[in-house]
Amino acid sequence: MRKPTRRSFLLAGLAAGGALLIGWGAQPPRQRLHPSRPLALAADEVALNGWVALAPDGAVSVVVPRSEMGQGVHTALPMLVAEELDVGLDAVRVIAPPIDKIYANVTVLRENLPFHPDDAGRTAQGAQWLMAKIGRELGIMF
Repeated sequence: MRKPTRRSFLLAGLAAGGALLIGWGAQPPRQRLHPSRPLALAADEVALNGWVALAPDGAVSVVVPRSEMGQGVHTALPMLVAEELDVGLDAVRVIAPPIDKIYANVTVLRENLPFHPDDAGRTAQGAQWLMAKIGRELGIMF
């Protein structure tokens, strides 16, 4: 039996790493509707998905996984839900999300890369794709 050389070891490692990267990259994006555990709701509430829950009295709970820092996210998202479900804004309440991968904030990772916002080159697109994929896998919540 031949003794393995350093070159063959490096080539085998490179081939295995490339195959793993291609296989991981070819997987479809993770679903973003249902958490791994059900939402913590009152006994009579029904969760439509991981984002919206309905109560028998007509109250609607919406999960908002973003912090309110003056942008109005805790007002805008409940307004959209109220309009779509045809209920009053006073019937919609905001609840904090549980720790789960579906609430991951992949935009923060993608938008904070050191590229100009107008850069549409292959390097920028590849880095943004990779960061979005890593963010979804890790489930990073900010």
